[in-house]
Amino acid sequence: MSTYRVYMGTEASTSVEVQAEDREDAIEKAYEKFQGVILCHQCAHEVDLGDFEVPVDKDYAVELVE
Repeated sequence: MSTYRVYMGTEASTSVEVQAEDREDAIEKAYEKFQGVILCHQCAHEVDLGDFEVPVDKDYAVELVE
């Protein structure tokens, strides 16, 4: 019997609250403020999060809080 490695994908998300003039300004400021995600040693060994991007084509990606 052969051994296979099967890569499986999932979605990870986070949010960053910023004060901004408009949607585009909010996205720019969020990228500046975002420091990344830290995983524990075990998770970092098993999971690759890749790069975080704002899904600008989705209405829910930028939410007005106040």
